[in-house]
Amino acid sequence: ELAKGALIRCLAELEGNRLGIVTFAGKSFPKAELTDDCYALKFVLKNWIRIGSAPSEGSNIGAALSEAVNLFEKGDKKKIILFLSDGGHVRPENLQGILADIKANAITIVSGGVGSLKGSRIPVYEDGKFKEWFKMEGEEVVTRLNEGILGEISRGTGGEYIRLSSGKELRGVFRTPALVGKKVLSRGREIFQIPLALSIVLLWVG
Repeated sequence: ELAKGALIRCLAELEGNRLGIVTFAGKSFPKAELTDDCYALKFVLKNWIRIGSAPSEGSNIGAALSEAVNLFEKGDKKKIILFLSDGGHVRPENLQGILADIKANAITIVSGGVGSLKGSRIPVYEDGKFKEWFKMEGEEVVTRLNEGILGEISRGTGGEYIRLSSGKELRGVFRTPALVGKKVLSRGREIFQIPLALSIVLLWVG
């Protein structure tokens, strides 16, 4: 809900740009292709993205980023991925290679960290309702925000890492010249496209 709220707040600032949405857990799925219809994207965020809507369990960061990259079209002037996740607890294989390919395609990643540094229990849902806390071998599993991986992802593409606590931290980020350039700040002029890579299963389970 925190991630969804942060994205919805961003939409007003991003009018005139084309955006898409990718959900991911163990696998990735494009929930919305690139569009400049912010009303439609808001509807998708509010009504189509729920707990369990991302396919399978886990947190396959590499697949999520690759799926977001696939939404872009050739000739795009500015390409940014907003990546919201807790970062998982396992560093993806060949992360450096993935980031090198993304940077070579002139794509910048802004990572938003969602989760607890102290650790949180993992809720299990059934038919959209809380059932129990996730356990392994009879013990409740605790997951923590992995800022190291999220920071590495952003730095590797010339982007920025931001920890989210209220959902308001992204306000104004996409109007920062250092991030988007001076020519992309005017609505509908020299605009950029941003697939929003959204982690619905924010708490990773190995």
